[in-house]
Amino acid sequence: VHTALMDEKDIDAIIRDLDERGYTGTYYVQNFRADNDRPTLGLLPPQKRTLNTKTLATAKNFKTAFRNFEAS
Repeated sequence: VHTALMDEKDIDAIIRDLDERGYTGTYYVQNFRADNDRPTLGLLPPQKRTLNTKTLATAKNFKTAFRNFEAS
């Protein structure tokens, strides 16, 4: 997730949608990693802020896992 492209409201909407559809696996949210030598979405600038995972909705039917976020 690059917060210039998606924010907490977007991830909340995805979590709610997956719950409504009955998803039961693990939903992985990965923090953006800048590596302009191997761009995946083009040349994105560095993030100004990291996604606040503490404020995200809690799924009812599945687990949400976070990758590449600082441990708090």
